[in-house]
Amino acid sequence: MQPWPEHPFIPIKADSTWSTETHLGFEYAALLVEPDYHPLPTIDVAPTQGGPVALVTIVKGSGTPQLAPTASLKFSGYDWAVRTIESDKGGMSNLYDPENARTDAGGALHMRITKKSGRWSCAEIFLNRSLGYGTYSVTVRDTSQLEPAAVFSMFPSTKGLANSTFVKWT
Repeated sequence: MQPWPEHPFIPIKADSTWSTETHLGFEYAALLVEPDYHPLPTIDVAPTQGGPVALVTIVKGSGTPQLAPTASLKFSGYDWAVRTIESDKGGMSNLYDPENARTDAGGALHMRITKKSGRWSCAEIFLNRSLGYGTYSVTVRDTSQLEPAAVFSMFPSTKGLANSTFVKWT
């Protein structure tokens, strides 16, 4: 749900336009809906036109979708995929090394940033299924070795329809 599950609607401006930010995906859906429409927080299939849904438009993301090869990692009772190749998400080349993500004997996840042959690499792990929207907490135990510019990000997504936007019709 874009832009946020708790704020799924984007107002239409006086000139009949609207805009929003979204995260990268393979397919995007925009719905023009009546004011009383209440979307589910996650969906696997876009709603169809009818009732409070006045219009549905679905477009593919630009470029050829390429799923990256992955390694696997067991963490917190789930099988996670670990990115094994670089990515140009966000217009920058990001290097990923599967050796930068591991779990220890106690089940804790360890992710690190390393420098090999003069190039920095990090780790990306993801689930191939949705856990839905909710409150998730992460405990970080030691950041003393990290540069101040290091970033940890979590991105919720849904299986199937990766990005969706609802425009409220009033």
